[in-house]
This record gives sequence, structure tokens and C-alpha cells, in this order.
Amino acid sequence: MSTTVCFLLAVCVIVYITHPAPVESQCTARHCFDDDNDVKPLTTMMHHISDTVERHHQECQQSLLQQRTQFEELQKQFNDSMQQRTQFEVLQKQFRPALDCYDLKMKGVTTSGVHNIFLKRSNKYIKVFCEMTRNGGGWTVFQRRQDGSVNFWRDWATYKKGFGNLEGEFWLGNDYIHEITTQKNYSIRVDLEDFDGKTAYAEYSSFNVASESEYYKLSLGSYNGTAGDSFGYHSGKMFSTKDPNHDHDTYPGMHCAQAVRGGWWYGRCFKVCLNGQYLHGSYTSFYNGIEWERFRSPKYSLKKTDMKLRPLLN
Repeated sequence: MSTTVCFLLAVCVIVYITHPAPVESQCTARHCFDDDNDVKPLTTMMHHISDTVERHHQECQQSLLQQRTQFEELQKQFNDSMQQRTQFEVLQKQFRPALDCYDLKMKGVTTSGVHNIFLKRSNKYIKVFCEMTRNGGGWTVFQRRQDGSVNFWRDWATYKKGFGNLEGEFWLGNDYIHEITTQKNYSIRVDLEDFDGKTAYAEYSSFNVASESEYYKLSLGSYNGTAGDSFGYHSGKMFSTKDPNHDHDTYPGMHCAQAVRGGWWYGRCFKVCLNGQYLHGSYTSFYNGIEWERFRSPKYSLKKTDMKLRPLLN
């Protein structure tokens, strides 16, 4: 029996009990009944009403109990489905290809070294060096200088595809750097060290490298760090190499990549160039060392550099 029927029946009983007939129409036992036999039909009717109310009350209670049981079962099914959904999302996250070293960190990788990441647009895996322990970890390294073992005076095609040794000195490749930075929003960190053991760093709140059709144009966000904001000058500049047809600097009459002997985002020509010649500290030749103007004075070539990117963390 529905709750509504139970409610209406209860209302009828209450009205019957609380609203008797008017006084003038009531009768006493003496006026209305000649003997006890006249009272019996009324008594029987009252018992019948009482039994009916009790039966319907029990039916209502049983119906409510059944509905509560059904609700609890539905609630249990819902909770089970939510738990299964959570488990599915965990598995999906675990088996989804890592797009960068930060994804690998989220999957539990804690060791710095060479790992595979996936490029969605190219639909392939590439090897990169992941920095997993310093500065919060999850950094994808795309440039490193440390001993002068690799020549960085390369042509456009070589800078496009990358060169060097991921365990030592290398440039990851402009195509790869561009594609990685299209997959998420990234920041960049650059770590520097001179030959006296002094270190500094620079971070920029956003980092993007455009496609080859835009000559790998560089875009940087706001600066933070200890090295000084020298790299910010290069935001908006295009990449240049020694090729005569890839002189994209803003210095009229000067081919900066040829003069500095390294590919870079040149303007007039640079305030930072980490792909110059490995010259072991102070030097006297043309400005062609590994330089960061505000960290060490011009014509000082740094000992170690690495450039790395990581997704913006909310």
C-alpha cells in the first residue's frame, strides 16, 4: 500500500474520533438503545475499524521497510560503481603513454636518466634525459653542456633533429622541443655553473618553441631566479644556424650564428648563448663562448649548463 493511502486512512480515523456528531443529534444509551443487543453492532464496527487501521499500518511499515531496503541496495550499487570508476581511472592513468618526464614521475619513476616519452603528433616514442631528483623532479632536459666533448657549431638540419649524447652533452632537437611544448603548457628552468663552482638558475613561467615554418620562434613568460633575466631578451626571436639561408637574427649585416659558432635564438646578437664554444672561463676572442650576461660578465664561458622543461603545476 502506498504512503499516500496510509496517510488518508489515518486522517479519516482522526476526523472520526475528533469530530463527533452535534450534541443535539447524539443519543445516550437510554434514549437510543433498548438493551445491550443494540450496542453490539456499534462495538463490532469499532473493532473492525481498529483491525483495519492496524492491518494497514503494518502494510505501510512493511512497504516502507521494502523501499528502504531497495534504496540501500541502489546506494550500494552506486558506491560500487564509483569505486570501479576510480580504479579504472587509476589504471587508465597508469597505462596512458607518458608525454614527458613529469608524467613518468607521476607513474612512479624516481631515477634520473634516459627514459622513453611519447609524442602524440608524431605518434612515436623518443628517448629523453629525465631529471627526477633535483628541484622537484619531473624535468625533461633538452640541452646540456659540461665538458666540451660535443661540437655545437651545426647546421639547420642537425639542430632540427638533435645531436650529441643524452648522458653527456646534447641538443634534443628543435622538432622534438617544439612538439613537446605543444602537448601541454610548460615552464623552463636553466641551471648554470662557472669554473669557480658558483651556481645560479633562471626559471620562466612559460616556455614554447614554434614550428619550423616559424623558424622555431621562442616564447618565454615571467622570470624568477638568481642568474638575472638575460634570457628574456631572446623571447620572440627566431632560431638561426650557420646556414646562409637560416640567418634569422635581427642584427643587420651580421650573421650571429656564424660569428658565435653555434645555433641559437639570436637578436643583436645575444645576452645569453648556451650553444657557443666551450672556452674554459675568461677569453679574449669574439663573443662566442657559453654565456649568460647577468650571471658572469661578457667574455666568460661557463663550465656547465642544462636547460629543461616541466608542465606548469597547479
